[in-house]
Amino acid sequence: MGVVMAPRHAAAEGGGVTGTPFWLDLKPEPIFGVLHTPSSTGRVPIGALILPTFGWDNDCSYRARRDWATALAESGVPTVRIDFPGTENSVGSPIGPDRVQSWIDAVLSTAQWLRQRSQCDRLVVIGIGLGGLIAHQAVAAGAVIDDLVLWGVPAKGRSYVRELRAYGAVVGGQFAEPPAATDNAGVIEIGGYPMSEQTAEALSGINLTEGPLPQAQLRRVLLIGRDAHGVDEKLRVSLSESGATVSVLDSDDYRSLVAPPEYGMRPTKTISDSVQWLLHPYRGSRDRIQHADVSEVPEAVDSVLFDCDGANIGERLCSVDTPGGRVEGIISEPANRAHASHCLVAINAGALRHTGPNRMVVELTRRAAASGVPAVRFDLPGLGDSDGKASNVFEYGPENDVASLVVVRRVCDHLQRLGVADRFVTTGVSLGGNLAVRATLQDERVIGAIGINAPALGFTDRPISLARSRAVMYAGLDAMAAGRSGQRLPRPLRGIANRASLARQTVDVRLRARLAPIDFLWRLSHRADVGELSRGLEELGDAGARILLLLGTTEWMVRLVAQPKLAETLGRSPNIKIEQLACSDHLLRPLWVQKKIIDRVIRASQEFDPVAAPTVSSQRLET
Repeated sequence: MGVVMAPRHAAAEGGGVTGTPFWLDLKPEPIFGVLHTPSSTGRVPIGALILPTFGWDNDCSYRARRDWATALAESGVPTVRIDFPGTENSVGSPIGPDRVQSWIDAVLSTAQWLRQRSQCDRLVVIGIGLGGLIAHQAVAAGAVIDDLVLWGVPAKGRSYVRELRAYGAVVGGQFAEPPAATDNAGVIEIGGYPMSEQTAEALSGINLTEGPLPQAQLRRVLLIGRDAHGVDEKLRVSLSESGATVSVLDSDDYRSLVAPPEYGMRPTKTISDSVQWLLHPYRGSRDRIQHADVSEVPEAVDSVLFDCDGANIGERLCSVDTPGGRVEGIISEPANRAHASHCLVAINAGALRHTGPNRMVVELTRRAAASGVPAVRFDLPGLGDSDGKASNVFEYGPENDVASLVVVRRVCDHLQRLGVADRFVTTGVSLGGNLAVRATLQDERVIGAIGINAPALGFTDRPISLARSRAVMYAGLDAMAAGRSGQRLPRPLRGIANRASLARQTVDVRLRARLAPIDFLWRLSHRADVGELSRGLEELGDAGARILLLLGTTEWMVRLVAQPKLAETLGRSPNIKIEQLACSDHLLRPLWVQKKIIDRVIRASQEFDPVAAPTVSSQRLET
């Protein structure tokens, strides 16, 4: 089915263009993208394509890339953002064969589509890290691309892969994988994101200094540095010697680009400066590059069919109007779209886009659909592609939870109107797990919830827990002292804050080490949290919805639910089940943990079938 690519000018943060999601129906792996269309007035004869980087940096920079595309559209530039094949919402496995070539082909096809649709004179590709390497290779392969913006891009792919491997080794060293669980031969784990050795080898073989770009003398290139690292001098010299017009932007906000999304940081200066650079030649004239004629252009569609886990499933776009603005999501379901007994509803993990962490939510919803249970993943307001002010942990309060639960209800309303299902099972990681459980108390259609590494459940109008409030306060102080929050402390106070932060950390570590074994003191200091959680569990038990809590070994709730008072409450609540994950990583980065969780959630979603659901017995968490 073709998608109507009508621009939406609903207010995003700052009043910009929000964008329209779509798929490009490439075979055999459709790719997901978002088109930002400027108003009919003020257009310029240029189009822009934004390419992502890899892994955790990709997740963290998603909202910033959205802001970048919005800024371009507001300046009159039609802009597209895409997910590479095998990543995020695009179809395919991340460890599929010839992955690097599939990424290059995706850029070739998207550039063709955007150029035809926008009828632009010039097309600029903005590539970050991996995206920059692929953009350069696509131009060398004859893509209908004129100019390049490369941020944090090395001259050699080998340098990029070496950095990824080092990061993966550091993360992997913190969370050792049981030998019996290792079945990932030929796969590199990079902080929760898999990459095949074949892909790493292909990337390592890329050298951007080998041979000039076609018609380089007619191209412009903007190189943006990574804070103190600057730009790769070998790449700059090579591009300049090839005849391209090379500019260098000394950026100092790369860390804002890849900061955890809950901090709400944005590389606003780099975005502004790059837009000005991009628009500069259109105040005068410039020779055009002669591109080869394009014989076939892919079609933009709003639904796709593909194979997953041995079954044929479909995905379609889902947009819902809510009090917090328009939210965007994707419905995964069996290809026949038959009305189901219930639907799995996945809620954002913290401030991450609806695909993560580690693309795990995409895998989960698709495999659920392959098992016969439709599933939806969507972005709460202010997250991912949805409207609303971007998330900021320093401003988060109980009212945000209330607003989020209203959005969950609106999504369920929409799914019911579409005929997907009349009953729902909610699930989520971290804060999403908290909201998933609490949704069972807000909507009688939510018959069950699966919370994964949920923080201590809050059922009052005060913050989730005293400890969480203190953690947020200290994190804010630390960030302000370092200037990460965008609200830098005055210089006289900065040193005091740094010393206070260091002293607090030292005292906290020493006190925790001494007091942790003394259970009585721990229970005394956390009696308010134990009491609040006890009341919450009693309320859940009375409501009767089926609850499954999956908790890692170091989660805050592990010690809470082991307390005698809570054990008694759980004993009176047969609808609540708690299982421990043999993992200490809150973000669930080990691949074997991700597989186990996906399998467990799918089994649970089938067990929660309201037609034929077995009796669930409560289980005390063993610590």
